[in-house]
Amino acid sequence: MADAPQTRRTAAVIAAAPLPADEFATLNPRLVVEELSPRVAGGDFAVKRVVGDQVQVRATVFTDGHEQLAAELLWRPIDETEWQRVPMTALPTDVWEAAFTPERLGRHEFLVEGWLDVWGGFRRDFGKKLDAGVAVAVDATEGRQFVEAAASRSSGDLANR
Repeated sequence: MADAPQTRRTAAVIAAAPLPADEFATLNPRLVVEELSPRVAGGDFAVKRVVGDQVQVRATVFTDGHEQLAAELLWRPIDETEWQRVPMTALPTDVWEAAFTPERLGRHEFLVEGWLDVWGGFRRDFGKKLDAGVAVAVDATEGRQFVEAAASRSSGDLANR
């Protein structure tokens, strides 16, 4: 028995910003997210994809200094309120990437959110100190303070550990 031909349907995807640029810049003056792709005509037109095909998203995310960064891709069908989140992977030269797959017809929107990853930076730097044999008690104390602060902000089972 021959397989039935597959019907391909197109989903439109648009890029969106969660806050006005000036408000976002005021809240995060040291972090830059730019060169979001894919986009058509600077974002004036929707990027088109077939339902079930991945949308590969890239953005340039950087800051002054040497702090570690993290970024997530947020996406959703335009008629939904909840964002789906996908961690982004850092590539060379400040480029980050992730992908999502529209699962139904209709317009979708996506955005990239970046932040200074203070905990990740501590782990990176502490690991380097351990490898070099120069870690001292104050470094371990700083790590414990990070964990205690996170525990005080958590709820449920994590708060009781």
